[in-house]
Amino acid sequence: MGSSEDTHIRFFFLTLFIFLIATTLTSLINYLLFHTIAELFSIVIGCLIFMIAWTYDRVDGTGSDREQLPPLHWDRILLHCRN
Repeated sequence: MGSSEDTHIRFFFLTLFIFLIATTLTSLINYLLFHTIAELFSIVIGCLIFMIAWTYDRVDGTGSDREQLPPLHWDRILLHCRN
């Protein structure tokens, strides 16, 4: 890995750590605000999963690219989301 990639990875984990600490402190101070942030975060993640699936289906819908793309195991994805 190059120095630039190491810097990006460190920045990502530092940002994630700060976000988790801020979220934890928010839950101690104001539970309603914490719950609202958590709900909005789950909506964003759901929208991202939908956009990935929509894009994958548009690329895969032609039939000619079907052999080149890895299969999506929807049964496993949905089972994981239910738990």
